[in-house]
Formats: sequence, structure tokens, C-alpha cells
Amino acid sequence: MAESPHTSSVDPGRRKLNLSLLWFGQLISHVGDSLAQLAGMFLVLKLEHGSGEAVKSGLTGMMRALPALIFGVHAGVLVDRHDRRRLMIVADLARAAILSAIPLCFVFGVLQWWMVAGTVFLAACFSTLFDPARDALLPRLAAGASLVRVNAAFQSTLQAGMIIGAMLVGFGGLADGSSPSASPIEGLIWIFGLNALSYLVSAILLSCIKESPLPVSMTPPPKAGRTSTRADISEVMKLVWSDGRLRGLLFITAVNNFFIMGPAYVGASILIARDMNLPVEYLGLYNLGLGVGWFIGTLFMMRFGRRIRKGRMILAGMFFDGITHVPIFFLQDAPFSYYVVAMAAHGFFIPWITVARTSLVQSYYPSEIQGRIFALIGITVIGFTSLSAAVTGALGEAMTGWDLFLLSGVFGGACGIIGLLFEKLRRTA
Repeated sequence: MAESPHTSSVDPGRRKLNLSLLWFGQLISHVGDSLAQLAGMFLVLKLEHGSGEAVKSGLTGMMRALPALIFGVHAGVLVDRHDRRRLMIVADLARAAILSAIPLCFVFGVLQWWMVAGTVFLAACFSTLFDPARDALLPRLAAGASLVRVNAAFQSTLQAGMIIGAMLVGFGGLADGSSPSASPIEGLIWIFGLNALSYLVSAILLSCIKESPLPVSMTPPPKAGRTSTRADISEVMKLVWSDGRLRGLLFITAVNNFFIMGPAYVGASILIARDMNLPVEYLGLYNLGLGVGWFIGTLFMMRFGRRIRKGRMILAGMFFDGITHVPIFFLQDAPFSYYVVAMAAHGFFIPWITVARTSLVQSYYPSEIQGRIFALIGITVIGFTSLSAAVTGALGEAMTGWDLFLLSGVFGGACGIIGLLFEKLRRTA
């Protein structure tokens, strides 16, 4: 199948405006997400210092990802049935309202760690709806353009958000508090308010997008009547079972994320806050290195991604995504700048997986089922991240952060090699 599976009569000016509105909305919300992700783990570690903070931090990380396991496929059904842009607006407004609860609980003096975890869980429920809606909407907004380049451009908002957020924390002292007399915890609290504001701005920008009618080639055939949710889920599960490419993609993605994601997020907080006894600014610098490498990798995909088979790019990305965790184990006595460089090397290979995977689904599967497929990918990525976060938190009580990164690197890298067994995925152009 061709890289861009359809053509469109959409006015180029309107297409550029729509994509720009969505791009800026994603950039702003990703800056807020980056700040809140940095703040969330540290906030729990500070609130529960000396009382099983590693396990509670792991559970909080799990709450961010758990909704994908519970609601993921049902969210995909909603995405395929309803207006995707409107669902995204609802999700943004809901997340803004939910995250506002953390500063409010702090102001009234009732904030506890489980409230942070619960708020993270509720906000993630709507992220489970937003993400597949965005990925399924993109081919329509970008009709006629290269999907690899468009996906790379939009995924660059994630890395740019990480870089900006990390700089605000690492250099701007955003987590230090709103005044010289404020506690570090107060600074972490108000970051959630900024994240809520970022979702509100994203919703406003989304409301300004004006979609053009679908071209004939993108219009799904009419159905005799609305099918049940169970039937819609059954349809996509049968596709997964019968399609070796999709089955292999989901399996290897699930295993890879189980080994990589917990150490990448929970393990990093344990390593920096507990094992190295460093302040949150160093986690910002750590994420800055990751974001810079990720951004450079995205630029690489924009320039060269179309020339390489998507299946091979995904598997190579998984191998290097894992192997680049291993050097952290050998940096125990090294300056922190070495950790930043190591994370930049790790981040470079992440877009090899994410851009190629998203473009593969958009290119090879029909629009009317993409919401459910992206939801299943969300389950494998975000859902298995929740399991990984919980396991990492438990292991973190008995192991150092350096040990966690070593295990992650060895087993994560092996996933890229095992993936070669899935021939149809490996040969996907």
C-alpha cells in the first residue's frame, strides 16, 4: 500500500491551518504533561518520605497507565463511532477539570499521596480516549501528505514538550515554589495547575479546526445499522488474530514496553531522588537529555523514514531502545552530565518505533477501524507501562536504580531480536 493511501481535494491553506492548530495544541499540552510527569513522581516521594515511597511512586506511575488496560478497547469503539475532534475537545476539558483538584486539595490542606494517584488515574482515562482519536484523525487532516513526515512532525511536539518542561524545571526553578519562602512541595503542586491550563488551551485550539468533507476514497461503506460494542470489539480482535503483521506488532510492543517503561520513568525517579539523593532539577536535566535525543531522532525520521521499511525500523528501534539503557549501570561514579548524554542516545531511537508504528497502521488499515487499532496499541504501550511501573516500584525496594536499568536494557534489547521471528512484520514496507 502506498505511503499516503488516499488523495484529497482539501484546500492546502485549510489543511496547513488545521494541522498547525492541532500541532500547537499538542505542543502546549505536552509541555504541561512533561511538567506534571516530573512533578507527580517527586511529589509522592516527598509526601511519603520514609514510608514505602518507592512502592507508592510505582503505584502512581501505574495509575497513569492503568486506564488503557481497563477502557482501551471501549475507547477505540467510541473513536470509530463518533466525531473524533469533538471527543478530543471533551477529553481536554475533562482533564483540565480533574487536574485542578490537586492544587485545590493542597489549598484546603487535605492532600495525600493516594489523591495524587487517583487524579492521575482519572486524567489518564480521558487520555485513553484522546490519543487514538488524534491518531485516527490525522490522516483526514493531512490528506494527500506523507504520513511518515506528518506523524514525525506531530510526535516532535512530545519531545519539544519534554525539552521545554525539563528546562523550566532544571534551569527555571519552576518546581522550587512560587516565592522564596515556598516549600519545594508547593512548587510541585502548582505544576498540576499549569497542566490543567494547558489542556484548556488545547481544547480552544481544537475548536478552531474546520474539517472538510471526506473524499470519496476515505468514506466508509454505509452499514445496515449500528453494531453492538461487543461486535465492534470482536471485529478488531478477529483482525488481530488473522493478521500476522498486526498480531506481531502488538505482541512485541507489549513485551518491549514491559521491560523498558517502568525503569524509564519510575526507575529514573528512584535513581535520582533516592539513590543519588538529588533534587527534582536533576530529573529535569535527565528528561532534557531524553527529549533532545528524541527530537533529533524525530528529525531523522522526517528526513529518512520513508526510505526504510517500517517493520525493520520498528524492530531496530526496539533493539537500540533497550541496549541504550545498559550504560546507566556503569555510570555509578560518573558526573551527572554522563547520564544526560546516555539518555540523549536512548531517546534518539524512540521515534524509530513510534513514528513507524503509527504510519504503518494509518497506511495499511481502513479509517473506520483505526480508532480500535490505535486503542489496542495504547493498551500494549500504556497498559503494559502500568504493569512495568508497579513491578519496578516493587523491585526498587530491593534493588538500586542502576540495577533496574541494567535489567531493562538487556531484556528490552532482546525484544528487537525476537521480533525478527514475525516475518510479515519484518517485511512490512
